[in-house]
Amino acid sequence: MCLQNTCDLILANSGAKGWELIQQDPPDVIITDIMMQGAMDGNALIKVVKNDANLRSIPVLVISARTQQADIELSLGLGADGYITKPFSPFKLISWIGERLASR
Repeated sequence: MCLQNTCDLILANSGAKGWELIQQDPPDVIITDIMMQGAMDGNALIKVVKNDANLRSIPVLVISARTQQADIELSLGLGADGYITKPFSPFKLISWIGERLASR
């Protein structure tokens, strides 16, 4: 949860672990990469989050080294709310998060 310019950050090294943590304590924002360890990649994570009636309103941002338009369109088509390619500006990330939290 983000309050007064501070946030609690929870990390997961795989899509499956991320999904487990999201279900236990739904976050205000989800930031994921596409390429992750294990069978569940970032796109699979987006799909399960956006197909869950209790979680689909959580904004999901993809930050990825995959810059092809097809990769971007796939993630956005699955329900990602934004896509930033690496390398990226931390200011762009902070701005994206702030805009999403302000609209909630």
